[in-house]
Amino acid sequence: TSSTATASSPTGPLPTNAPLSPGTLTVTLPTAGTTHTETGTGFLLEGATSAQTSTIAVNDYVLQLYKPGKTTWNYIAETGLNNLKKGKNVYVIVARNAKQEILDTMTYTVEYAPE
Repeated sequence: TSSTATASSPTGPLPTNAPLSPGTLTVTLPTAGTTHTETGTGFLLEGATSAQTSTIAVNDYVLQLYKPGKTTWNYIAETGLNNLKKGKNVYVIVARNAKQEILDTMTYTVEYAPE
């Protein structure tokens, strides 16, 4: 018997194309832009994306609550989830379309200095 891959269960490596819609992926909170300094135990990373977006991943973690076509997204970073550590934290965010092609990608850096 043979199995066939479907769009909902991709097999093999994801495409590594140049972004098709550069500039459409942004971070709006906790600080707009590409950098933030955090002193608490965590923060909500929020942003905007193109309506053509099918999935968003942060450091290879695909956001489970993101729905295709939604133009906003968020990601929880906190010490208890082991995705926020003392010092420099780099979050690589990638938006992909239904074909899993890269629409846009960006890097957001957080300096974590707990008080």
